[in-house]
Amino acid sequence: MDLIKAHQLKTFGFGIGVFLLFNTSCQSLHSLKKNPSDKELFQHATKLKEKLYYKEALTYFQQLKTRFLYSRLVKEADLAIADIYFAQKEWNKATRTYGHFLELHPLHPQADRVLFHLSLSYFHQLPLTEDRDLSLSKKALVHFNKHLKLFPNSIYQSAVKKYKQEVLYLLARQQWMIARFHLHQNKPHSARPYMLNLIKDYAFLLPPSEPRRKNKNSDQQIEKAAANFCKQMTEKPNNDKKTCLKFVTGQKINPSALSFCAQLKTSSYFKEEDKFKCLKSLNVSKLPSLKSLKSQEGLLLP
Repeated sequence: MDLIKAHQLKTFGFGIGVFLLFNTSCQSLHSLKKNPSDKELFQHATKLKEKLYYKEALTYFQQLKTRFLYSRLVKEADLAIADIYFAQKEWNKATRTYGHFLELHPLHPQADRVLFHLSLSYFHQLPLTEDRDLSLSKKALVHFNKHLKLFPNSIYQSAVKKYKQEVLYLLARQQWMIARFHLHQNKPHSARPYMLNLIKDYAFLLPPSEPRRKNKNSDQQIEKAAANFCKQMTEKPNNDKKTCLKFVTGQKINPSALSFCAQLKTSSYFKEEDKFKCLKSLNVSKLPSLKSLKSQEGLLLP
């Protein structure tokens, strides 16, 4: 019995020690002496941020900005606040804070990462499907392109290209959705500008086509399909048809656009089966979704 009591007392004492140690560490983490310096405030807030106490960290970073307006640590506090918003997935606040930070400190050592996170903050506000408002897609593209231009050797280059391409795919899907609606209403001329946008602005998204064989019959079939495409798409055959034909069958042939045109048949209006073939030529069915990309983001972020 004495041995059992001794063991129980020992275990109880150990538990008390662990509790006191944990309690002391928590108090030291959340407590701060009176009238701390800007450096002490920043260090304290940073520790809270690292421990994921975001609400408390924001409070101390804001205190630093209020009490030490001219401290060199204010800009670092601004960046830390933006990072907290990003970590909390408050994308609207993150875009404002990151954007303001880059306006004030475009040459900051972490400008590369900041611009990447700013672009992602816009990206995360995009809808998952093309039938929603895509107005923010333009801002996302602007910042992705800016990143590619300013930081060609960035460690984020591959991720930026991947996200940018997904935004372009989403925009291409929307163009096709609108064109398909007009085609379904038997209004090919209304669909025309959207179809041409797909070819002119998004043809590069198509996978590279196979080299054209030196086969006269094959060439004639392709050119016939292209001619019929132009016939369907033009309101003024004498003018636009010539331009369209030159675009798809001229000396400088765009293989992607030619493949796109060759998918279409010669019916008076595009049939449902033709629409899906056209959609297939855009490789939409094989594209990664926004949802899948966002789920993989942990692998792409620092």
